[in-house]
Amino acid sequence: VRWTGEILAPETGSYTFYTNSDDGFRVWIDNTLIEDFWTDHAPANSTSRSIALTAAQRYPILVEFYENGGQSEAHMRWSIP
Repeated sequence: VRWTGEILAPETGSYTFYTNSDDGFRVWIDNTLIEDFWTDHAPANSTSRSIALTAAQRYPILVEFYENGGQSEAHMRWSIP
């Protein structure tokens, strides 16, 4: 699965994205790969590397996910500075 869109940073600072997936999950912000958990695994949490974003700016986001059998799960959230 591939999801694309934009995110709007509410304030300037360092952002971190958190995922919960079963199986592989990748996240790009502004064409920068910040999360690469592209493995077969049971439901697991993962934390991206932080990325600096500027308030009121829109950034392209790309999320990829795959399932290799069994249960399927894909969740993402983020924290603001």
